[in-house]
Formats: sequence, structure tokens, C-alpha cells
Amino acid sequence: MIKAIQNVNNITTGTTYNNKISTNAINYNSYKMNGIAKDTFQSNVSFKGEKLFTDEYKKEEIEFAKSKMSETNDNWQQDLYKKIYKDLILNRKPIQYKTMSGLDANLYNPNDKFERIMNNILTLGFAEIEVQFENMGFRKEARDSVKKMEILIADLQNRKMKEEVAKAQKAEEFSKHKLEYLKKLNDVKEKQLNPKLLDLIQREREGRPTDMPNCIMLSNKNDKINKELIKWAGENVNGRFISIKNGDDILAHLEEAEENYQETGDWNLIYVEGMDKLIDHNEVDDWIIEGMKDIMSAAAEDYHSTLIFSSTHPETLDKIALQTHRVKKIDTKGITTPEDMSVESAKERATDQKAAKTTPISTINDILTVAKADDSLKLNWNHTPEQLKTIDDFIKEKFSDKEYKKYLKAYDTCLQYLV
Repeated sequence: MIKAIQNVNNITTGTTYNNKISTNAINYNSYKMNGIAKDTFQSNVSFKGEKLFTDEYKKEEIEFAKSKMSETNDNWQQDLYKKIYKDLILNRKPIQYKTMSGLDANLYNPNDKFERIMNNILTLGFAEIEVQFENMGFRKEARDSVKKMEILIADLQNRKMKEEVAKAQKAEEFSKHKLEYLKKLNDVKEKQLNPKLLDLIQREREGRPTDMPNCIMLSNKNDKINKELIKWAGENVNGRFISIKNGDDILAHLEEAEENYQETGDWNLIYVEGMDKLIDHNEVDDWIIEGMKDIMSAAAEDYHSTLIFSSTHPETLDKIALQTHRVKKIDTKGITTPEDMSVESAKERATDQKAAKTTPISTINDILTVAKADDSLKLNWNHTPEQLKTIDDFIKEKFSDKEYKKYLKAYDTCLQYLV
């Protein structure tokens, strides 16, 4: 009976092996979902330890499985039976039959067993379709298709869960980095900035004899940290805080600051952005550095001001300019931003071959973190081929050849296992 029906309908089917369907199985010409062109699944899929090879899946099936991942009921199975049934009808040679929509009764031959079965199916509710598939020999094809979908959905859910776990672990790790960062930042504020600067300004305001600092220098490889601490000092000083840029007339600002002190009694805390360049022989001529030494020596006594500045490379600055009577140093090199800590963690994960296979999206995002990519460039579950192309171009441009080679093996593995 099955063979006869296949001959009548000219349905192309493939062989099954190990409960798997070959690429030719259920080759319905009209079987398309969401208008997506047929393509092979880009990753080896395993389910309960059994390897399911890439050429057994079509792209539209993957997309269909993804679209059903969030559904809590199995109504989609009935929809799939309905669609497969419709595709079987479209692929068979035309026969005349009477339908509920009212085709001419003369076209329908009730004595033809096959036409009678088809007519009965068309008049049945969806709940009876499985039974009719069984009668017609089509149930196996439908069942195998649904099974394949269930395997895909189970595998995709497992993959998505692993990606979400990896993402949650990174978020938790970042929270720990942030807490560590804030703690170290607070230690510098309470143990260095307060006793070396803010408390002294408060003592001076109260009229108690105080050895006021001429200059304060904060040093850290990440200038963002230096600037954050300087901003905090300016917001909490019991005095006047002003900010000037490299290139401004520092002496003129000091003279104005002294006038303000004589009028209000407010000590002046002056942030000079880029001041480190003015005492760096690699940046300016020697005569400029000599002039800065004089200003730095006289700021507190002559102008009732303290100059505060930052440097990411204190080792290159003029050693005499940094003598203790001119500059009090606040070293913040032990502080690292949460972002920088995340980069260091990502460097370790980004070469992990096991992670590249199990959580390829997370691993690619780690590589992007190392490359200092904006978050908008990073992958999510619903990524597109265009995004992968953009990422590939970015990585090649951002990394040196040595860095690219370091992460290339894991990156290639990610592309092989990426859904």
C-alpha cells in the first residue's frame, strides 16, 4: 500500500538509519519555512551522546526549532503534522476529490479507495490526522520529522542554556570585580587622599599650623582611575576647586587663586590636566621644565594653592621636579577597573578549546572583550551572518598578527560549532 501511494504521488523519500533521516528524506519541494533558503546546519549536533551530522539538517528546520524553543505546549507538533500533510498533497499528482469547500461531486469517485481516504482526511478534525497518516503510510514520515525537530529543539535548548549560564557567570564575575575596585578606590580616598590633602586643607581653614602640599600627583596606567579620584577630591574639598588644561597660563590662574584666597579664605585646589607633559623631557624643552619647577615650589606658600595632576608614566618625568618638597605622590597602581579585570579574565577563556565548542558565542564575545570591542558588536543568540562578517573584519583589524594567531584556533573552533 505504501509503495503504491508513493508511486501515485511521486513522493521522494530517503533512507533512514540509526533513527536518523538522510538529507534526501522528506524532500518535499514546497517544504519551506519563513522563506529561508535551504542550507546545511553549520554545526555538528549531538543529542544524548549520539552524533547527528551536519548534512542531516536544513537551515529552515533549525530556524523553525529556534522559533519553538520558548513554547510551553506541544501544539506546534500538530501544526507540523498539518504542514507536512499539506506538503504531501502539493507534491502528489492531481486527483479529483470532493472537499468540504464544495468541489463538484462528479469529480469525486467514492469507489476509489485512495480518493475515499483523502476525502475522509479532508473532512476530519486535526486530532484525527495522525490516525489517517498511519492508515496511509505517511505517519512514519511525519513522526520522523517531528522527532528530528524534537532532537534539534532539545539540543538548541541545551546550547542556549550553556550560553546563558556562561553569560550569567561573567555578569557575576564583573560584579565581584566592581566590588573589589570600589573597595580599593575607597582605601585610596580614606588612607591617602584624605590625610595627604583634604584633612590638611581643613586644618588650614581652621587656622591650625599646617605644612600644606604644593602639588599632588596620582599615578596609574589607567588615567580614568586618576581622574575619578581627582574628581572626588574636588567634590569633597573644603575649599575652592578649579580645573585648567595644559596650555592655559598656569601662573595667571595661580595669581587669580591668590586673590580669591585673600577675599574668601578658601584654599585653592587646582587640577591641571596634562601637567605631567610639562615636566617630561620627551614632551617639552628643558626651559619649560625649569619654569614648572619654580611654580611647583611656590604654589602653596605664594598662592595658597595646591596643584593636583595625574600621570600614566611617572617613570619618564623629571626626577628633580618630583622631589618631595614639590610633590606628594599618591600611587594607585594597585587599582584596576572592572573593565580591565574583565579583559584579563577574558584572555584566559578566549583560548579555551573546550569552551569554544560548548559555548562558542561566549568565547567569541571573550575575544571581542580582549580586542576592546564595543558591546554593540558582541553576539547574541539571534546573530546573523552579517554580524559574523563584521566581527571577523574587526578582529583582523584590531589584533596584531601575533595576537590574531594566539586566538585563531579557538576562533575557528567557535565558527565550526556556532549555531
